[in-house]
Amino acid sequence: MDKLKPCPFCGEQPNFYWNADPSCLPGYNLVCCYVHIFGADEQEAEKAWNTRCQT
Repeated sequence: MDKLKPCPFCGEQPNFYWNADPSCLPGYNLVCCYVHIFGADEQEAEKAWNTRCQT
């Protein structure tokens, strides 16, 4: 796993969560403060987190 960028709001590292909710697509979520990023696997979620728009 590459190094994750810090949260744009608090500067902390996001947390990985596996989404097993049957009403949603399964996948990984990266969550911190108001930022919630989804990916089908850890690498996709990580890439989406690191390439999100900065505030």
